[in-house]
Amino acid sequence: MSVRFARVSADFAESSRWVWAVLGFRAWEPKGVSYLIRLVDGSVGGTARMRAPRARDGAGEAIPRMRDRIADLLAREPFVLLVLALDALVVTFRLPDFVASDTWLALVSGRDVSRGWIPRHETLTVWSHGRTWVDQQWLGQLSMYGVHAAGGLRLLLLVHGAMLAGAFALALAFARRSGGSSRSVALVGIVAFFVALPNSAVRTQVFAYPLFVLVFWLLASQARSPSRRVLLVVPLLVLWANIHGSAVLGAGLVILWAFAEIVRAGRRAVFWRFRLRAAAFAAAAPLCLLVSPYGLALPGYYHDVLGSGAFRDIVSEWHATTFPEQWPFFVLALGALWLVARKPRRLSLFEHLALVATLVASFDAIRNIAWFALVALMVAPRALDELWPTGEAPLRRRVNLSLSLGALAVCVGAFGVATARPAGWVGRNYPAQAAVDAVAVAAKHDPALLVFSNERYADWLLWKLPSLRGRVAFDARFELLTSDQLQAISRFRNQSSAHWIASADGYRLLVLDPRDEEPAVSAVLREPGTKQLYRDRRIAVLLRSSDR
Repeated sequence: MSVRFARVSADFAESSRWVWAVLGFRAWEPKGVSYLIRLVDGSVGGTARMRAPRARDGAGEAIPRMRDRIADLLAREPFVLLVLALDALVVTFRLPDFVASDTWLALVSGRDVSRGWIPRHETLTVWSHGRTWVDQQWLGQLSMYGVHAAGGLRLLLLVHGAMLAGAFALALAFARRSGGSSRSVALVGIVAFFVALPNSAVRTQVFAYPLFVLVFWLLASQARSPSRRVLLVVPLLVLWANIHGSAVLGAGLVILWAFAEIVRAGRRAVFWRFRLRAAAFAAAAPLCLLVSPYGLALPGYYHDVLGSGAFRDIVSEWHATTFPEQWPFFVLALGALWLVARKPRRLSLFEHLALVATLVASFDAIRNIAWFALVALMVAPRALDELWPTGEAPLRRRVNLSLSLGALAVCVGAFGVATARPAGWVGRNYPAQAAVDAVAVAAKHDPALLVFSNERYADWLLWKLPSLRGRVAFDARFELLTSDQLQAISRFRNQSSAHWIASADGYRLLVLDPRDEEPAVSAVLREPGTKQLYRDRRIAVLLRSSDR
Protein backbone atom coordinates (compact mmCIF):
# COMPACT_ATOMS: atom_id res chain seq x y z
CA MET A 1 0.00 0.00 0.00
CA SER A 2 2.82 2.41 0.91
CA VAL A 3 4.71 1.64 -2.32
CA ARG A 4 1.62 2.42 -4.40
CA PHE A 5 1.07 5.64 -2.47
CA ALA A 6 4.67 6.66 -3.06
CA ARG A 7 4.29 6.12 -6.79
CA VAL A 8 1.08 8.16 -6.91
CA SER A 9 2.71 10.96 -4.95
CA ALA A 10 5.73 10.95 -7.23
CA ASP A 11 3.48 11.13 -10.29
CA PHE A 12 1.64 14.07 -8.77
CA ALA A 13 4.88 15.90 -8.07
CA GLU A 14 6.11 15.31 -11.62
CA SER A 15 2.81 16.55 -13.08
CA SER A 16 2.84 19.68 -10.93
CA ARG A 17 6.41 20.45 -11.94
CA TRP A 18 5.45 20.21 -15.65
CA VAL A 19 2.33 22.39 -15.25
CA TRP A 20 4.32 25.14 -13.59
CA ALA A 21 7.08 24.81 -16.15
CA VAL A 22 4.54 25.18 -18.98
CA LEU A 23 3.26 28.38 -17.40
CA GLY A 24 6.80 29.78 -17.42
CA PHE A 25 7.88 29.24 -13.80
CA ARG A 26 10.87 27.32 -12.60
CA ALA A 27 10.51 23.69 -11.71
CA TRP A 28 8.59 23.49 -8.45
CA GLU A 29 7.92 20.65 -6.09
CA PRO A 30 5.59 20.89 -3.12
CA LYS A 31 7.72 20.47 -0.01
CA GLY A 32 5.06 18.43 1.72
CA VAL A 33 4.89 15.99 -1.20
CA SER A 34 8.69 15.70 -1.31
CA TYR A 35 8.87 14.99 2.41
CA LEU A 36 6.03 12.48 2.18
CA ILE A 37 7.79 10.62 -0.64
CA ARG A 38 10.99 10.36 1.40
CA LEU A 39 9.06 9.27 4.48
CA VAL A 40 7.11 6.55 2.72
CA ASP A 41 10.14 5.42 0.72
CA GLY A 42 12.08 4.96 3.93
CA SER A 43 9.27 3.02 5.59
CA VAL A 44 9.30 0.36 2.92
CA GLY A 45 12.67 -1.05 3.88
CA GLY A 46 12.92 0.52 7.30
CA THR A 47 16.07 2.54 6.60
CA ALA A 48 16.09 2.62 2.81
CA ARG A 49 18.01 5.43 1.15
CA MET A 50 16.59 7.77 -1.44
CA ARG A 51 16.93 6.19 -4.88
CA ALA A 52 19.15 8.03 -7.29
CA PRO A 53 17.30 9.23 -10.40
CA ARG A 54 17.70 6.88 -13.33
CA ALA A 55 18.92 8.13 -16.64
CA ARG A 56 16.10 8.47 -19.09
CA ASP A 57 16.15 6.39 -22.17
CA GLY A 58 14.92 7.52 -25.59
CA ALA A 59 11.31 6.59 -24.87
CA GLY A 60 11.37 8.51 -21.59
CA GLU A 61 12.71 11.64 -23.23
CA ALA A 62 9.97 11.61 -25.87
CA ILE A 63 7.25 12.69 -23.42
CA PRO A 64 9.06 15.82 -22.14
CA ARG A 65 9.95 16.77 -25.70
CA MET A 66 6.32 16.44 -26.73
CA ARG A 67 5.26 18.54 -23.75
CA ASP A 68 7.72 21.24 -24.72
CA ARG A 69 6.46 21.26 -28.30
CA ILE A 70 2.86 21.54 -27.14
CA ALA A 71 3.79 24.35 -24.75
CA ASP A 72 5.65 26.20 -27.51
CA LEU A 73 2.70 25.79 -29.86
CA LEU A 74 0.27 27.16 -27.29
CA ALA A 75 2.60 30.08 -26.57
CA ARG A 76 2.75 31.00 -30.26
CA GLU A 77 -0.94 30.67 -31.19
CA PRO A 78 -3.14 32.49 -28.66
CA PHE A 79 -4.89 34.66 -31.28
CA VAL A 80 -5.66 31.75 -33.58
CA LEU A 81 -7.00 29.66 -30.71
CA LEU A 82 -9.13 32.56 -29.50
CA VAL A 83 -10.69 32.80 -32.97
CA LEU A 84 -11.33 29.06 -32.90
CA ALA A 85 -12.95 29.43 -29.46
CA LEU A 86 -15.21 32.18 -30.82
CA ASP A 87 -16.20 29.90 -33.70
CA ALA A 88 -16.99 27.06 -31.30
CA LEU A 89 -19.15 29.33 -29.15
CA VAL A 90 -21.15 30.68 -32.08
CA VAL A 91 -21.58 27.27 -33.75
CA THR A 92 -22.65 25.42 -30.60
CA PHE A 93 -25.04 28.21 -29.60
CA ARG A 94 -26.73 28.12 -33.01
CA LEU A 95 -26.70 24.36 -33.65
CA PRO A 96 -30.52 23.97 -33.75
CA ASP A 97 -30.71 26.81 -36.30
CA PHE A 98 -28.67 24.70 -38.73
CA VAL A 99 -31.36 21.99 -38.98
CA ALA A 100 -33.00 22.32 -42.39
CA SER A 101 -34.90 20.35 -45.00
CA ASP A 102 -31.64 18.83 -46.24
CA THR A 103 -31.08 17.43 -42.75
CA TRP A 104 -34.23 15.34 -42.89
CA LEU A 105 -33.61 14.38 -46.52
CA ALA A 106 -30.18 13.04 -45.58
CA LEU A 107 -31.65 11.04 -42.69
CA VAL A 108 -34.48 9.60 -44.80
CA SER A 109 -32.10 8.66 -47.62
CA GLY A 110 -29.52 7.28 -45.20
CA ARG A 111 -32.18 5.09 -43.64
CA ASP A 112 -33.08 3.74 -47.07
CA VAL A 113 -29.43 3.03 -47.91
CA SER A 114 -28.89 1.24 -44.59
CA ARG A 115 -31.88 -1.02 -45.18
CA GLY A 116 -31.78 -1.72 -48.89
CA TRP A 117 -28.49 -0.45 -50.40
CA ILE A 118 -28.43 2.49 -52.77
CA PRO A 119 -31.69 3.50 -54.48
CA ARG A 120 -32.05 3.49 -58.25
CA HIS A 121 -35.61 4.76 -58.67
CA GLU A 122 -37.69 7.27 -56.75
CA THR A 123 -40.32 5.82 -54.39
CA LEU A 124 -40.64 8.50 -51.70
CA THR A 125 -42.81 11.09 -53.49
CA VAL A 126 -45.74 11.19 -55.90
CA TRP A 127 -44.62 13.66 -58.52
CA SER A 128 -41.30 11.89 -59.18
CA HIS A 129 -42.41 8.32 -58.54
CA GLY A 130 -40.58 5.80 -60.71
CA ARG A 131 -38.01 8.22 -62.12
CA THR A 132 -34.34 7.42 -62.06
CA TRP A 133 -32.76 8.66 -58.85
CA VAL A 134 -28.98 9.04 -58.65
CA ASP A 135 -28.31 9.37 -54.93
CA GLN A 136 -24.79 10.72 -55.37
CA GLN A 137 -24.51 11.63 -51.66
CA TRP A 138 -25.30 8.13 -50.44
CA LEU A 139 -22.18 7.74 -48.27
CA GLY A 140 -22.63 11.10 -46.57
CA GLN A 141 -26.30 10.31 -45.95
CA LEU A 142 -25.44 6.90 -44.56
CA SER A 143 -22.89 8.52 -42.23
CA MET A 144 -25.43 11.04 -40.96
CA TYR A 145 -28.00 8.31 -40.39
CA GLY A 146 -25.42 6.22 -38.52
CA VAL A 147 -24.57 9.14 -36.23
CA HIS A 148 -28.27 9.77 -35.59
CA ALA A 149 -28.88 6.10 -34.88
CA ALA A 150 -26.04 6.15 -32.34
CA GLY A 151 -27.06 9.27 -30.42
CA GLY A 152 -30.09 10.96 -31.92
CA LEU A 153 -30.38 14.46 -33.30
CA ARG A 154 -28.25 15.90 -30.48
CA LEU A 155 -25.23 13.78 -31.39
CA LEU A 156 -25.74 14.60 -35.07
CA LEU A 157 -25.67 18.32 -34.26
CA LEU A 158 -22.55 17.93 -32.11
CA VAL A 159 -20.75 16.04 -34.88
CA HIS A 160 -21.87 18.69 -37.33
CA GLY A 161 -20.43 21.41 -35.12
CA ALA A 162 -17.19 19.47 -34.72
CA MET A 163 -16.87 19.07 -38.49
CA LEU A 164 -17.41 22.80 -39.04
CA ALA A 165 -14.89 23.73 -36.35
CA GLY A 166 -12.46 21.07 -37.59
CA ALA A 167 -12.52 22.32 -41.17
CA PHE A 168 -12.00 25.87 -39.99
CA ALA A 169 -9.14 24.76 -37.72
CA LEU A 170 -7.46 23.03 -40.68
CA ALA A 171 -7.75 26.21 -42.75
CA LEU A 172 -6.25 28.24 -39.88
CA ALA A 173 -3.42 25.72 -39.57
CA PHE A 174 -2.58 25.92 -43.27
CA ALA A 175 -2.65 29.71 -43.18
CA ARG A 176 -0.14 29.69 -40.33
CA ARG A 177 2.03 26.93 -41.77
CA SER A 178 2.24 28.65 -45.16
CA GLY A 179 3.67 31.81 -43.63
CA GLY A 180 0.79 33.91 -42.30
CA SER A 181 1.32 35.61 -38.96
CA SER A 182 -0.89 34.74 -36.02
CA ARG A 183 -2.31 38.28 -36.05
CA SER A 184 -3.22 38.30 -39.74
CA VAL A 185 -4.62 34.76 -39.70
CA ALA A 186 -6.84 35.68 -36.75
CA LEU A 187 -8.13 38.87 -38.41
CA VAL A 188 -8.95 37.22 -41.73
CA GLY A 189 -10.27 34.18 -39.89
CA ILE A 190 -12.91 36.14 -37.99
CA VAL A 191 -14.26 37.72 -41.20
CA ALA A 192 -14.14 34.44 -43.15
CA PHE A 193 -15.98 32.56 -40.42
CA PHE A 194 -18.95 34.95 -40.33
CA VAL A 195 -19.07 34.99 -44.13
CA ALA A 196 -19.27 31.19 -44.28
CA LEU A 197 -21.61 30.76 -41.29
CA PRO A 198 -24.91 31.10 -43.23
CA ASN A 199 -23.87 28.09 -45.34
CA SER A 200 -23.72 25.79 -42.33
CA ALA A 201 -26.90 23.72 -42.61
CA VAL A 202 -26.78 20.20 -41.22
CA ARG A 203 -26.32 18.21 -44.41
CA THR A 204 -23.74 16.09 -46.16
CA GLN A 205 -21.88 19.18 -47.36
CA VAL A 206 -20.34 19.54 -43.90
CA PHE A 207 -18.27 16.40 -44.53
CA ALA A 208 -16.90 18.02 -47.69
CA TYR A 209 -15.44 21.06 -45.91
CA PRO A 210 -12.47 19.19 -44.35
CA LEU A 211 -11.91 17.34 -47.64
CA PHE A 212 -11.81 20.66 -49.50
CA VAL A 213 -9.20 22.08 -47.13
CA LEU A 214 -7.09 18.92 -47.26
CA VAL A 215 -7.11 18.79 -51.05
CA PHE A 216 -6.21 22.47 -51.25
CA TRP A 217 -3.45 21.98 -48.65
CA LEU A 218 -1.87 19.10 -50.57
CA LEU A 219 -1.99 20.93 -53.90
CA ALA A 220 -0.75 24.28 -52.58
CA SER A 221 2.07 22.64 -50.62
CA GLN A 222 3.21 20.77 -53.71
CA ALA A 223 4.11 24.04 -55.42
CA ARG A 224 6.48 24.95 -52.59
CA SER A 225 7.91 21.61 -51.51
CA PRO A 226 7.19 18.73 -53.92
CA SER A 227 6.26 15.50 -52.18
CA ARG A 228 4.56 12.22 -52.91
CA ARG A 229 1.89 13.21 -50.42
CA VAL A 230 0.11 14.93 -53.31
CA LEU A 231 -0.99 11.45 -54.42
CA LEU A 232 -3.38 11.45 -51.46
CA VAL A 233 -5.54 13.82 -53.49
CA VAL A 234 -6.80 10.86 -55.54
CA PRO A 235 -8.37 8.82 -52.67
CA LEU A 236 -9.69 12.04 -51.12
CA LEU A 237 -11.50 12.89 -54.36
CA VAL A 238 -12.93 9.38 -54.58
CA LEU A 239 -14.25 9.65 -51.02
CA TRP A 240 -15.59 13.13 -51.71
CA ALA A 241 -17.38 11.93 -54.87
CA ASN A 242 -19.56 9.65 -52.71
CA ILE A 243 -20.30 12.22 -50.00
CA HIS A 244 -21.38 15.43 -51.70
CA GLY A 245 -21.76 16.94 -55.15
CA SER A 246 -19.17 19.61 -54.38
CA ALA A 247 -16.61 16.99 -55.38
CA VAL A 248 -16.82 18.74 -58.76
CA LEU A 249 -15.14 21.69 -57.08
CA GLY A 250 -12.37 19.41 -55.81
CA ALA A 251 -11.75 18.09 -59.30
CA GLY A 252 -11.67 21.69 -60.52
CA LEU A 253 -8.96 22.51 -57.98
CA VAL A 254 -6.84 19.64 -59.29
CA ILE A 255 -7.24 20.85 -62.89
CA LEU A 256 -6.28 24.40 -61.87
CA TRP A 257 -3.23 23.05 -60.05
CA ALA A 258 -2.21 20.98 -63.08
CA PHE A 259 -2.50 24.06 -65.30
CA ALA A 260 -0.38 26.09 -62.87
CA GLU A 261 2.26 23.32 -62.76
CA ILE A 262 2.47 23.17 -66.55
CA VAL A 263 2.85 26.95 -66.75
CA ARG A 264 5.51 26.89 -64.05
CA ALA A 265 7.48 24.16 -65.82
CA GLY A 266 7.54 26.16 -69.05
CA ARG A 267 8.88 24.69 -72.29
CA ARG A 268 12.18 23.43 -70.92
CA ALA A 269 12.72 19.80 -71.83
CA VAL A 270 14.19 18.98 -68.44
CA PHE A 271 10.78 19.49 -66.82
CA TRP A 272 8.87 17.07 -69.02
CA ARG A 273 8.16 14.85 -66.03
CA PHE A 274 6.44 17.71 -64.21
CA ARG A 275 4.26 18.40 -67.20
CA LEU A 276 3.42 14.72 -67.64
CA ARG A 277 2.52 14.31 -63.96
CA ALA A 278 0.34 17.42 -64.03
CA ALA A 279 -1.46 16.22 -67.15
CA ALA A 280 -2.05 12.83 -65.52
CA PHE A 281 -3.61 14.49 -62.47
CA ALA A 282 -5.80 16.67 -64.66
CA ALA A 283 -7.07 13.60 -66.52
CA ALA A 284 -7.55 11.52 -63.35
CA ALA A 285 -9.53 14.14 -61.40
CA PRO A 286 -12.79 13.87 -63.43
CA LEU A 287 -12.46 10.08 -63.46
CA CYS A 288 -12.35 10.07 -59.66
CA LEU A 289 -15.86 11.51 -59.68
CA LEU A 290 -17.10 8.37 -61.42
CA VAL A 291 -15.75 5.95 -58.79
CA SER A 292 -19.18 5.37 -57.30
CA PRO A 293 -21.91 2.73 -57.41
CA TYR A 294 -23.66 5.01 -59.91
CA GLY A 295 -20.67 5.23 -62.25
CA LEU A 296 -21.53 6.69 -65.65
CA ALA A 297 -24.92 7.94 -64.46
CA LEU A 298 -23.20 10.70 -62.48
CA PRO A 299 -22.47 13.15 -65.33
CA GLY A 300 -26.20 13.49 -65.96
CA TYR A 301 -26.78 14.10 -62.24
CA TYR A 302 -24.18 16.86 -62.11
CA HIS A 303 -25.71 18.44 -65.21
CA ASP A 304 -29.20 18.42 -63.68
CA VAL A 305 -28.05 19.91 -60.38
CA LEU A 306 -25.56 22.48 -61.67
CA GLY A 307 -27.21 23.54 -64.92
CA SER A 308 -30.97 23.60 -64.39
CA GLY A 309 -32.37 27.11 -64.74
CA ALA A 310 -35.79 26.27 -63.25
CA PHE A 311 -34.11 24.51 -60.35
CA ARG A 312 -32.12 27.64 -59.52
CA ASP A 313 -35.25 29.80 -59.63
CA ILE A 314 -36.94 27.74 -56.93
CA VAL A 315 -34.07 27.19 -54.45
CA SER A 316 -32.94 30.45 -52.86
CA GLU A 317 -29.40 29.29 -52.06
CA TRP A 318 -28.81 28.69 -55.76
CA HIS A 319 -29.65 32.32 -56.55
CA ALA A 320 -26.88 34.67 -57.61
CA THR A 321 -25.11 36.54 -54.82
CA THR A 322 -26.35 40.12 -54.52
CA PHE A 323 -25.57 43.24 -52.56
CA PRO A 324 -26.53 44.24 -49.88
CA GLU A 325 -28.14 40.92 -48.92
CA GLN A 326 -24.76 39.18 -48.73
CA TRP A 327 -22.69 42.25 -47.79
CA PRO A 328 -20.20 40.35 -45.55
CA PHE A 329 -19.16 38.31 -48.57
CA PHE A 330 -18.49 41.47 -50.58
CA VAL A 331 -16.37 42.87 -47.75
CA LEU A 332 -14.24 39.72 -47.69
CA ALA A 333 -14.08 39.51 -51.49
CA LEU A 334 -12.99 43.11 -51.98
CA GLY A 335 -10.49 42.89 -49.15
CA ALA A 336 -8.95 39.62 -50.35
CA LEU A 337 -8.72 40.78 -53.96
CA TRP A 338 -7.12 44.07 -52.96
CA LEU A 339 -4.54 42.31 -50.79
CA VAL A 340 -3.48 39.71 -53.35
CA ALA A 341 -3.44 42.30 -56.14
CA ARG A 342 -1.10 44.50 -54.12
CA LYS A 343 1.21 41.62 -53.13
CA PRO A 344 0.76 38.92 -55.79
CA ARG A 345 4.14 37.29 -55.15
CA ARG A 346 3.00 36.06 -51.75
CA LEU A 347 0.70 33.57 -53.49
CA SER A 348 1.48 30.84 -55.95
CA LEU A 349 -0.20 30.76 -59.36
CA PHE A 350 -2.43 27.92 -58.18
CA GLU A 351 -3.58 29.91 -55.16
CA HIS A 352 -4.40 32.90 -57.36
CA LEU A 353 -6.42 30.69 -59.69
CA ALA A 354 -8.25 28.97 -56.82
CA LEU A 355 -9.16 32.30 -55.23
CA VAL A 356 -10.55 33.68 -58.50
CA ALA A 357 -12.39 30.45 -59.37
CA THR A 358 -14.15 30.21 -56.00
CA LEU A 359 -14.97 33.93 -56.19
CA VAL A 360 -16.68 33.43 -59.56
CA ALA A 361 -18.55 30.41 -58.18
CA SER A 362 -19.69 32.50 -55.21
CA PHE A 363 -21.12 35.18 -57.48
CA ASP A 364 -22.95 32.44 -59.38
CA ALA A 365 -24.65 30.87 -56.31
CA ILE A 366 -24.98 31.85 -52.66
CA ARG A 367 -24.20 28.35 -51.43
CA ASN A 368 -20.70 28.56 -52.92
CA ILE A 369 -19.67 31.44 -50.66
CA ALA A 370 -18.30 29.06 -48.01
CA TRP A 371 -15.67 27.69 -50.41
CA PHE A 372 -14.39 31.17 -51.22
CA ALA A 373 -14.26 32.03 -47.51
CA LEU A 374 -12.05 29.01 -46.83
CA VAL A 375 -9.68 29.83 -49.69
CA ALA A 376 -9.46 33.50 -48.66
CA LEU A 377 -8.64 32.45 -45.12
CA MET A 378 -5.84 30.20 -46.31
CA VAL A 379 -4.10 32.62 -48.69
CA ALA A 380 -4.97 36.24 -47.83
CA PRO A 381 -3.11 36.51 -44.47
CA ARG A 382 0.29 36.29 -46.19
CA ALA A 383 -0.53 39.27 -48.40
CA LEU A 384 -1.80 41.17 -45.36
CA ASP A 385 1.53 40.56 -43.60
CA GLU A 386 3.38 41.99 -46.57
CA LEU A 387 1.35 45.21 -46.47
CA TRP A 388 1.13 45.41 -42.67
CA PRO A 389 4.28 43.76 -41.30
CA THR A 390 4.27 42.49 -37.74
CA GLY A 391 6.89 44.16 -35.61
CA GLU A 392 9.24 42.36 -33.28
CA ALA A 393 7.53 41.96 -29.94
CA PRO A 394 8.61 40.09 -26.81
CA LEU A 395 6.94 36.71 -26.37
CA ARG A 396 4.82 36.92 -23.25
CA ARG A 397 4.89 33.22 -22.66
CA ARG A 398 2.81 33.01 -19.51
CA VAL A 399 0.13 35.35 -20.83
CA ASN A 400 -0.04 33.56 -24.17
CA LEU A 401 -0.22 30.16 -22.53
CA SER A 402 -3.03 31.33 -20.27
CA LEU A 403 -4.97 32.69 -23.25
CA SER A 404 -4.43 29.52 -25.29
CA LEU A 405 -5.42 27.20 -22.45
CA GLY A 406 -8.45 29.38 -21.78
CA ALA A 407 -9.46 29.24 -25.46
CA LEU A 408 -9.21 25.46 -25.47
CA ALA A 409 -11.28 25.32 -22.30
CA VAL A 410 -13.94 27.47 -23.98
CA CYS A 411 -14.03 25.10 -26.96
CA VAL A 412 -14.51 22.07 -24.73
CA GLY A 413 -16.99 23.90 -22.52
CA ALA A 414 -19.07 25.09 -25.48
CA PHE A 415 -19.61 21.54 -26.70
CA GLY A 416 -20.17 20.39 -23.13
CA VAL A 417 -22.94 22.93 -22.63
CA ALA A 418 -24.54 21.88 -25.93
CA THR A 419 -24.45 18.28 -24.74
CA ALA A 420 -26.25 19.17 -21.51
CA ARG A 421 -29.03 21.21 -23.13
CA PRO A 422 -32.65 20.06 -22.60
CA ALA A 423 -34.10 17.57 -25.05
CA GLY A 424 -36.39 20.14 -26.68
CA TRP A 425 -33.49 22.44 -27.52
CA VAL A 426 -32.20 20.43 -30.48
CA GLY A 427 -35.50 20.52 -32.35
CA ARG A 428 -36.66 23.98 -31.29
CA ASN A 429 -37.01 25.26 -34.87
CA TYR A 430 -39.37 22.50 -35.98
CA PRO A 431 -42.97 21.89 -34.90
CA ALA A 432 -43.95 20.00 -31.78
CA GLN A 433 -44.93 16.34 -31.75
CA ALA A 434 -48.58 17.35 -31.72
CA ALA A 435 -48.29 18.41 -35.37
CA VAL A 436 -46.86 15.00 -36.30
CA ASP A 437 -49.66 13.28 -34.38
CA ALA A 438 -52.29 15.28 -36.27
CA VAL A 439 -50.84 14.17 -39.61
CA ALA A 440 -50.50 10.58 -38.39
CA VAL A 441 -54.13 10.36 -37.29
CA ALA A 442 -55.42 11.73 -40.60
CA ALA A 443 -53.15 9.43 -42.64
CA LYS A 444 -54.19 6.38 -40.63
CA HIS A 445 -57.87 7.19 -40.96
CA ASP A 446 -57.59 7.36 -44.78
CA PRO A 447 -54.82 5.10 -46.21
CA ALA A 448 -55.27 6.74 -49.63
CA LEU A 449 -54.77 10.25 -48.29
CA LEU A 450 -52.16 12.28 -50.22
CA VAL A 451 -50.10 15.04 -48.60
CA PHE A 452 -49.12 18.35 -50.17
CA SER A 453 -46.30 19.94 -48.20
CA ASN A 454 -43.56 22.42 -48.89
CA GLU A 455 -39.98 21.18 -49.03
CA ARG A 456 -39.29 22.33 -45.47
CA TYR A 457 -41.69 19.79 -44.00
CA ALA A 458 -41.89 17.08 -46.66
CA ASP A 459 -38.79 15.12 -45.65
CA TRP A 460 -39.41 15.93 -41.99
CA LEU A 461 -42.76 14.15 -42.32
CA LEU A 462 -41.18 11.25 -44.19
CA TRP A 463 -38.64 10.88 -41.39
CA LYS A 464 -41.19 11.09 -38.60
CA LEU A 465 -43.84 8.99 -40.39
CA PRO A 466 -42.27 6.39 -42.73
CA SER A 467 -45.78 5.24 -43.65
CA LEU A 468 -46.11 8.40 -45.78
CA ARG A 469 -43.70 6.99 -48.36
CA GLY A 470 -45.23 7.44 -51.80
CA ARG A 471 -47.97 9.76 -50.48
CA VAL A 472 -46.13 13.13 -50.32
CA ALA A 473 -46.25 15.31 -53.44
CA PHE A 474 -42.58 16.34 -53.57
CA ASP A 475 -39.60 17.00 -51.30
CA ALA A 476 -36.29 18.88 -51.35
CA ARG A 477 -34.89 16.94 -54.33
CA PHE A 478 -35.93 19.46 -56.95
CA GLU A 479 -33.54 17.91 -59.46
CA LEU A 480 -36.06 15.07 -59.85
CA LEU A 481 -38.87 17.39 -60.94
CA THR A 482 -39.74 18.56 -64.43
CA SER A 483 -39.82 22.22 -65.41
CA ASP A 484 -43.64 22.21 -65.35
CA GLN A 485 -43.67 20.80 -61.83
CA LEU A 486 -41.14 23.37 -60.65
CA GLN A 487 -43.27 26.12 -62.13
CA ALA A 488 -46.34 24.70 -60.40
CA ILE A 489 -44.52 24.95 -57.06
CA SER A 490 -43.52 28.51 -57.86
CA ARG A 491 -47.12 29.47 -58.74
CA PHE A 492 -48.42 27.98 -55.50
CA ARG A 493 -45.75 29.66 -53.43
CA ASN A 494 -46.12 33.09 -55.03
CA GLN A 495 -49.83 32.98 -56.02
CA SER A 496 -48.61 34.16 -59.39
CA SER A 497 -51.62 33.05 -61.45
CA ALA A 498 -55.37 32.86 -61.16
CA HIS A 499 -55.29 29.09 -60.76
CA TRP A 500 -52.28 28.75 -58.45
CA ILE A 501 -54.27 26.58 -56.01
CA ALA A 502 -54.63 23.96 -58.77
CA SER A 503 -51.09 22.81 -57.96
CA ALA A 504 -52.53 21.08 -54.88
CA ASP A 505 -55.51 19.48 -56.63
CA GLY A 506 -55.98 15.88 -55.51
CA TYR A 507 -54.22 16.46 -52.19
CA ARG A 508 -56.54 16.60 -49.20
CA LEU A 509 -53.96 17.07 -46.46
CA LEU A 510 -51.86 20.23 -46.70
CA VAL A 511 -48.89 20.90 -44.42
CA LEU A 512 -47.73 24.49 -44.86
CA ASP A 513 -45.65 27.14 -43.15
CA PRO A 514 -47.80 30.16 -42.12
CA ARG A 515 -44.73 32.40 -41.97
CA ASP A 516 -44.20 32.11 -45.73
CA GLU A 517 -47.48 30.67 -47.02
CA GLU A 518 -50.18 32.54 -45.12
CA PRO A 519 -52.12 33.45 -48.31
CA ALA A 520 -52.27 29.77 -49.25
CA VAL A 521 -53.33 28.79 -45.73
CA SER A 522 -56.12 31.40 -45.75
CA ALA A 523 -57.31 30.36 -49.23
CA VAL A 524 -57.54 26.69 -48.26
CA LEU A 525 -59.36 27.50 -45.02
CA ARG A 526 -61.99 29.38 -47.03
CA GLU A 527 -62.83 26.22 -48.99
CA PRO A 528 -66.04 24.57 -47.80
CA GLY A 529 -65.43 21.64 -45.46
CA THR A 530 -61.76 22.38 -44.70
CA LYS A 531 -60.67 21.57 -41.14
CA GLN A 532 -57.65 22.93 -39.34
CA LEU A 533 -56.19 19.93 -37.54
CA TYR A 534 -53.27 21.76 -35.98
CA ARG A 535 -51.66 25.17 -36.17
CA ASP A 536 -48.93 27.13 -34.45
CA ARG A 537 -46.60 29.88 -35.63
CA ARG A 538 -44.47 27.39 -37.63
CA ILE A 539 -46.95 24.97 -39.20
CA ALA A 540 -50.55 24.60 -40.34
CA VAL A 541 -52.07 21.15 -40.90
CA LEU A 542 -55.21 21.46 -43.01
CA LEU A 543 -57.62 18.68 -44.05
CA ARG A 544 -59.78 19.47 -47.07
CA SER A 545 -63.18 17.88 -47.68
CA SER A 546 -63.38 14.54 -49.44
CA ASP A 547 -64.70 16.28 -52.54
CA ARG A 548 -61.30 17.81 -53.31
